[in-house]
Amino acid sequence: MHPTESENAPISLRDVFEILSADLNSCFEPLQQSLENPDEDGNYSFEGTAARTYVNVAFACIASVCSCTRQWALARLQYAEGDSDFEELAEQLAAGSAMTPLEKAVRLGFGLLDRACTVESQWHSNEQWWASLRQAIEIKYRLASPTAAADLEISAAELMTVVDAEAGFRLRLAAYLE
Repeated sequence: MHPTESENAPISLRDVFEILSADLNSCFEPLQQSLENPDEDGNYSFEGTAARTYVNVAFACIASVCSCTRQWALARLQYAEGDSDFEELAEQLAAGSAMTPLEKAVRLGFGLLDRACTVESQWHSNEQWWASLRQAIEIKYRLASPTAAADLEISAAELMTVVDAEAGFRLRLAAYLE
């Protein structure tokens, strides 16, 4: 099997982030108007399919960007430090009680970015977006493994939790790309 041109090209974290963010923005557009215009009782109504699609794309974006972030940071660290042994660092960064694989991937990605960009750790697990991410992951798992039709419904509050999580993630990542 021969490597493709993209496999030989250097990783462009900014390009991947911009493409996936554009996908995410497109999926959010049908929901945005609904969330900006509640009915006279203050309730929001939106298409369930649009909400589920947005949640799925949000988590695909986060997971893909985390993967790209790790690759980019590890490549940068290997060139800068000449050391390819990052297993201990990965274990330290991903350490945490009862974290999902995605939570660990996010934590590892930002930890590697801190090290690769030689900045003081910007990771703070008490930030609102991190709490929202943990709650949003539960929503995503419920949607991915429904036990009843009701499990596929998303409330406006749950939707806002996912919005807060993905927006916080993207803002945190954008700070490294400036």
